[in-house]
Amino acid sequence: MPHFTIGSEVIFKDRFGIDFSYGRRFMNQGLYHYLNYNLSIGPKNDNNLYFDSIAAPSFGERFHIDLKYYYKLSAVENPIGFKYYTGIRYINVHDIRNKEISYWVPLSPNSDTSGLRSSNAAIEKQLHIFNFTQGFVVEQNRFILDCYFSIGIKRKTQHFVHNKYHDLGYNSYRNFVWNEPMNKLRPSLNGGFKIGYKIFKK
Repeated sequence: MPHFTIGSEVIFKDRFGIDFSYGRRFMNQGLYHYLNYNLSIGPKNDNNLYFDSIAAPSFGERFHIDLKYYYKLSAVENPIGFKYYTGIRYINVHDIRNKEISYWVPLSPNSDTSGLRSSNAAIEKQLHIFNFTQGFVVEQNRFILDCYFSIGIKRKTQHFVHNKYHDLGYNSYRNFVWNEPMNKLRPSLNGGFKIGYKIFKK
């Protein structure tokens, strides 16, 4: 999910850096369902197709902090002038989103046949990520390009916020792994880049 993010880094004695940022998800999957729910013709109750999404609207935020150590290299060791660093990173992601899932539901209490029905199940996800990071920084006229690669471990928890069909014991017809309740440790592998601007310069 794309986020708008703001962050800052402070470097002490050209060696030690503290980098932190905070982001909010700007694509709210609940907006489409909200409009359909409120503009639809008919009673506004939990039998409406979009009720689950309204009961638990979408939300997402991301926070991370990096502790970095910058290497002091000579012109011979570093002829291109990049700044190289090693660090540790902690990332926290909290996200609630809606995903339409189809269920086979009995047509009546005494029926042996089933009909296909949909529900927008709200999934709440928490990620706690701990990574070891290697990266380099390129600086040009106060603009900074920070490229990094990180590897580590993450703890992922997910649970349903509101899902009436699942609570009643119906079987999911289409349920993907990122929508299943879980509490697991998994490997974490990330790469990326950041573009920044140096406010204070010696």
